[in-house]
Amino acid sequence: DYNRVVLDTIEGQPNSDYINASYVD
Repeated sequence: DYNRVVLDTIEGQPNSDYINASYVD
């Protein structure tokens, strides 16, 4: 489910960077 949140955030949210970092890690 967290994957779903990542996509929703990357869609156009300032937290996309934060999520991106966590995703890569």
